[in-house]
Amino acid sequence: MTTIAVHVLNRTEPKGLDFSVATLTQIQSGYKFRDQNGVERVALDFTMTNDFSTCPLKFMEAYVKGITLKRQRSSLNFGAAVHKALAFWYRQHDAEPALRIWNDFEDAEGDDLKTKQNGIALTRAYTARYPGEGWEILDIETPIVFEFGPDMYHFVIPDMVVRDSGRIYGVEHKHTKSIHRNYFRQFKPNQQLDGQVAGIRAKYGMCDGIIINPIEIQKGGRLGRPSPYFGFGPRDISTRTDEEIEWWRRDMMQIYKEISETVKGGYFRAVKSACNNFEGCGFRELHINLGDSYIQSEYYQPRTWNPMDRLLEGEASGE
Repeated sequence: MTTIAVHVLNRTEPKGLDFSVATLTQIQSGYKFRDQNGVERVALDFTMTNDFSTCPLKFMEAYVKGITLKRQRSSLNFGAAVHKALAFWYRQHDAEPALRIWNDFEDAEGDDLKTKQNGIALTRAYTARYPGEGWEILDIETPIVFEFGPDMYHFVIPDMVVRDSGRIYGVEHKHTKSIHRNYFRQFKPNQQLDGQVAGIRAKYGMCDGIIINPIEIQKGGRLGRPSPYFGFGPRDISTRTDEEIEWWRRDMMQIYKEISETVKGGYFRAVKSACNNFEGCGFRELHINLGDSYIQSEYYQPRTWNPMDRLLEGEASGE
């Protein structure tokens, strides 16, 4: 079990705001750690709390039973590989380690865009587009664990934390099919980025927002564009005020309380409208078949992801 420093998000509590004490029930496959005093804690992240808000039954499968699909969707695999490649690029400023990330990537059947070949080409194009940055890099994919309320711990993993002209920002790499004029609206309000600003503030004492670093990948073939087509930027800073971070905190305290009560009660309701959102819930077939043991053994496996793996990768790369 990893030992990690726990930071505290300083706050000014608005008059009348009830910060009730709530002890989070330990979740079997949640993120456990020992703080600097050797005390075992559990911290949740945006994905966990968002899954609970989307569908408590999905949360139960993923974090209480602790299972996941054996074969993840290609979009998730491709996005994870892009992030990993860029992390190696910014750690070592050497394109070769970043390109080697794609060696183990497997193309998904029927997806001719998010392929190993295109991932390599995208990485080469990105390193050529941004051979240097004006930032001082403080962190690269380093987990930040912080207490935001009494006995309530949250963790975030910003792609990067940087200092620029005396200000501190998080940086988020986002790959997308189109950087349209309304593209940046999705990042405010945005609970994930709220939490990242809160975490960076807890660790560094300040955070002036998140720099959105968009990476466009599409088939091209029009307007004289090659196929595939890669586009980079423009970048945008998504800012947060003290009031917006306090709003995030109050939301999180309510969600943590609901999770604790649900885990203790043992009943996880299904939000059936979420079964077919986007590419569909990964547990849809399991629930349609009422938890059939054959379906579970054939398509699911124990969840083994540990957020500290990214920190260990950075240490192994010589960061």
